[in-house]
Amino acid sequence: MTTVHHGTWSSWKDVPEGVVYRSTGPCWYPYVNRVGVRYLATTGVESVMNDADMDELAPFQVVSERTQTPCAHGAS
Repeated sequence: MTTVHHGTWSSWKDVPEGVVYRSTGPCWYPYVNRVGVRYLATTGVESVMNDADMDELAPFQVVSERTQTPCAHGAS
């Protein structure tokens, strides 16, 4: 049985490994953590955004799909 997380996390480092998540902001891409490294869930490419900047996007929430929301800005 899988436990579903219904809350948010205050740091990307708090998100359990393998959980697809994104900022609760209006338009951010989904990420997934693997062995302490953050990857874009849509491409599997390692994120180049520094850790402090990423945490500025908190809180983070689970997303159910590995699709990206169209945005005017880039993601990394």
